[in-house]
Amino acid sequence: MATFEFKNLFACMDCILFLSNGDVPEGNPDLANTITRRWTDRPDGDVWELCTGWHEELEDDIPRIEVDRTDDLGFSHRHCNVCGSRSSGDRYKATAYRLVYTELEQLARETRYG
Repeated sequence: MATFEFKNLFACMDCILFLSNGDVPEGNPDLANTITRRWTDRPDGDVWELCTGWHEELEDDIPRIEVDRTDDLGFSHRHCNVCGSRSSGDRYKATAYRLVYTELEQLARETRYG
């Protein structure tokens, strides 16, 4: 049975606004392309989806993305995991997730879809 894999990320303000609202900053018009190259055009063929908030495993084993008003992680020199920017600034919670198939499921998908 396919499962989800999650990665909690630190996102810059530009990325959090893009993920939340689709806003592309004037000073970074190529942001959408940068994010796409980093997360969907991967050599291994994996496609990651991105959203705001962090993934948390809860007691009932149902994966959830927790989004609340405490998503501000504060000022950081850490690079943005979403776009790769090395500019210092506030960081916010974001999550990358993808569907992971078993070997048998993957073989069936490749056979069906080429």
